[in-house]
Amino acid sequence: MTAQTLEQKRAKHALDQVKALQKEKPGNYLSYVNALPAVILMNGLGQALATERAASDAASDKAHHRLAQHVSEWLLSPEAHTRYAASISDEAKLDAAQRLLGRIVAGDQDAYLWAQAEAIAYVTWLKKFANAFLKKEE
Repeated sequence: MTAQTLEQKRAKHALDQVKALQKEKPGNYLSYVNALPAVILMNGLGQALATERAASDAASDKAHHRLAQHVSEWLLSPEAHTRYAASISDEAKLDAAQRLLGRIVAGDQDAYLWAQAEAIAYVTWLKKFANAFLKKEE
């Protein structure tokens, strides 16, 4: 058996996240994930994630939080091949989005551009699976 491609790993991670959302009320996750690629392209990955994280504190549904976590967890994983995957001990109390944002502002431009491209590729899978498996919020 051959190893999985990066595209297959992205798809599996995204599908697992969407399947977990099916078991609970996803809120407006579908509309947020559909808008995220454009937001990343217009504002950059760091600002897009910071906005999602800030909105998660204000929103009554937790869809913004879940979306920020899904993208951040992927970009922090070794499978994503970003430079942000290394574990740092003083980050233990931070959630995935906080850890990623800290690493983004401390990193270099090459790492940032790679992660931004990877985020768009990953969110493409999240969008496809969310549209396939989640019902639009009434």
